[in-house]
Amino acid sequence: MIVVDIADNLEQRIYRDEVPKDWLVIQRLARHYQRQPSVIRVVLRLLAERGVVEQRCYGGKTRYLVAGVVSFSRYQHIADDLEERIARGEFTDGWLRINPLAKGYGCDPQTLLKSLRLLAERGVTEELPHCGPKPHWRVCGVPTYSSKSKAVLDDMRARIMRGQWKRKTLPARPELAEMYGVAVRTIGTVLAALYKEFPEFRKNVSYREIADVLERRILTGAWATGMLVPLKEVAREFRTKPDTARRAMEVLQVRGLAESNAEFATWGPYWTVHHPDSLSGQVRPDPEAIAADIEARWSSETTLPSMLYFMRRYHADSYTIDAALKLVRAWKNTAGLAGDSPGPS
Repeated sequence: MIVVDIADNLEQRIYRDEVPKDWLVIQRLARHYQRQPSVIRVVLRLLAERGVVEQRCYGGKTRYLVAGVVSFSRYQHIADDLEERIARGEFTDGWLRINPLAKGYGCDPQTLLKSLRLLAERGVTEELPHCGPKPHWRVCGVPTYSSKSKAVLDDMRARIMRGQWKRKTLPARPELAEMYGVAVRTIGTVLAALYKEFPEFRKNVSYREIADVLERRILTGAWATGMLVPLKEVAREFRTKPDTARRAMEVLQVRGLAESNAEFATWGPYWTVHHPDSLSGQVRPDPEAIAADIEARWSSETTLPSMLYFMRRYHADSYTIDAALKLVRAWKNTAGLAGDSPGPS
């Protein structure tokens, strides 16, 4: 009796147009009548005997269609219904989310993708490229959250360029979402774009990204030629391991923008910055001129400052300073033997 009652009720609903003139989804009917799918299949077979529905076989599976309905493909019906819903303005945010729509229509995501592609041919929807492994679709002509994301991205980029935000002072995502009045997910999208422009703001930054950031500092003049860069400072700034910072500096050394100073290995080590112009057009510091200046300034001193002090003062590498100090010692030895004042001849 349960099967007959459900069949009579479903037949009346079909005649009253309460059931869409389309394929009958067994799972949806089972949820509506709170019965097992096997019971619904018996009901549909009974309605097929009455001529209310038609029984067809697709892909080795038996499916049921309301009698008298032209058998369009499922995705075509979904596309037509979506187009009507878009025309009514149901999708105010502009996004067409595949999984919720597929669940609402009782189909798989691939069927819904075919519907969206059909609507794209009609100029109703469009797919956004380069949005990750999953496809993203939106309604044509409707502003989406991307416009808000772009405004937030421009403002955050301007703050970072002005030096208002550093890596340690960058607010957390909930604070940024509250500040700009957007969702936390939108802030995540914006930060993903910012990390490509400013890799130093990332938590896990690679040595190649560190090298690219440091290279920009050298080429823009933020780091002058001869500047000493402690390896520990680089690792502390980017919150990475010293080995990662060392590999980044080795990349700069291969590019001809820095060299290692082995003398200070117990302190760091340090790396000396070389601007491309200093390697070609500019003249490197002369060891003899540096030695003469050292002799003139510290001739009366019993001890000289450290190698690091001279490298910073004369913007020279360790090899140049070492050659200058050897000259100073040679002049002192010569002056001691001859009894004359030391200095270059």
